[in-house]
Amino acid sequence: MGKRLAYGLIGGWSVAAPLMLLIWALTGKFNIMSLALLGNSFGLLIVGWAERRGKVQSIEQLNRPLTLFPHHYS
Repeated sequence: MGKRLAYGLIGGWSVAAPLMLLIWALTGKFNIMSLALLGNSFGLLIVGWAERRGKVQSIEQLNRPLTLFPHHYS
């Protein structure tokens, strides 16, 4: 779960911050809610990308119960 959080926060905010600075430089307006929205949106996109690439486990894999005797279906 820590890897998902790291990809979401660090990746999402590192993409959103320069983009918001660019918007601020072009328009002269800065809105903290826009920065939060961009950071969280890019975070979700980056976590989805990392799941597809196999860098982080999906939520289904993380929530799977641990068993001592796994069932092997042939």
